[in-house]
Amino acid sequence: MTRNPVYIVDIIGTVVSDTDTSLKEDLTSYLSTSGKTLNYIYGDNDEINKQMQLLSQGTNSKAKRFPLIALIMPIKIIDGELWQVPLMKLVIATETNADLLFSARYEQSFKPILYPIYYELMEQLMHRTVDSDIQAMAPSITEVPKYVPVIQKEKVDGIVNTIVDALVIEISKTLIFSPFNCY
Repeated sequence: MTRNPVYIVDIIGTVVSDTDTSLKEDLTSYLSTSGKTLNYIYGDNDEINKQMQLLSQGTNSKAKRFPLIALIMPIKIIDGELWQVPLMKLVIATETNADLLFSARYEQSFKPILYPIYYELMEQLMHRTVDSDIQAMAPSITEVPKYVPVIQKEKVDGIVNTIVDALVIEISKTLIFSPFNCY
């Protein structure tokens, strides 16, 4: 039997695209009211930094950087009848104002933008996994208000030269249909 190539980065890209479409269908969502589109990038911190810097150079592309969903690599995949991803790390980020108090960040970033994206992203991811229960994937969320990346000496989660509010999501025990049984 010939295996059709299936790549985790492409599966997550489809999940992000479907998340974007679903949120835009909700006329009250941030993506619908702002006209924004989710930006999906994958790679290690250096690669994500490089891609964000390139997007920062153009007027049109600069406006398309956020909201961002980044798949942090490397990513371990255990091949078999089902593909197992023991730990997947995603970052959802939105640009923010440096002067906001944390309480204002929750009202402007976390509640209307980051968490709705997170919940829809998890819903879409469950459609592509064996487990249809979010608890089976055991996601953990780290809220990072006023995330200020340091570029000179340290690169953390690949977002550069911009102050963002972010959710860092670690998903364990993800089982994804393998190329043998997904088509």
